[in-house]
Amino acid sequence: MPNYLCISSDANHAYYVGLMSFRIYRNSNEMKWLDRAKQCKTLIELWAKEGSEWNFGQKLALLQAEELYSTGNFESAYVSYDKAISLARSHKFLIDEALSNELAGYCHLSAGNNAAMNYFVSAHRNYIDWGANAKATSLFHFVYEGAHKRASSWGR
Repeated sequence: MPNYLCISSDANHAYYVGLMSFRIYRNSNEMKWLDRAKQCKTLIELWAKEGSEWNFGQKLALLQAEELYSTGNFESAYVSYDKAISLARSHKFLIDEALSNELAGYCHLSAGNNAAMNYFVSAHRNYIDWGANAKATSLFHFVYEGAHKRASSWGR
């Protein structure tokens, strides 16, 4: 009989290591991080295909979005972020919905797209609904301070 706790633990590890590795790659441009992230995405892809699309579909879509963002394919990344958000919402994975909204916000923000605010507001609401009040407050301060800085630079 398979050890489902171990599989779940391995899947979560691969998911979060993948997300972190894409982020580190964007900051460092070191290929080892992109390679590591792709390996993690491949594992989640396998679990989604052979295990449960219901449990892993939104995770796979988010990793795909992060890969597209990391490689500069913003338009396709936006589609994948929206897919991750939609799957997480329909499957009732609130934390994945929050994280997908937040990461979509960062992607849009880095592209100078005003849609970022909508994603951050949704992420904030998701974090509050999930009970992650400290995370919601942290995100609020990030958005508020960023908006304040942009507003103070207008007219210069």
